[in-house]
Amino acid sequence: EHCEDDNEREKLMFLSSRTVGSKIYEKFVLSQGLTFVELLHFFPSCKPPAERLLTLLPRLPPRFYSVASSQLAGKNRLSIA
Repeated sequence: EHCEDDNEREKLMFLSSRTVGSKIYEKFVLSQGLTFVELLHFFPSCKPPAERLLTLLPRLPPRFYSVASSQLAGKNRLSIA
């Protein structure tokens, strides 16, 4: 979808297919531990928009607060950042 080169687009579509492509994906991507960004280096004409790439990132759980204290800052003092 975001590839200028038709050949690269076809290869990526094949890798993402649920047929034979999934086996090759396992050997090519998973066995090497390639990240999505590293995979894109093999397909230079593919330039998905940043918004699309961000949807692929795992969501981070909320971190409501952090507690930091140091005996050097004060013995009876607690800092919340």
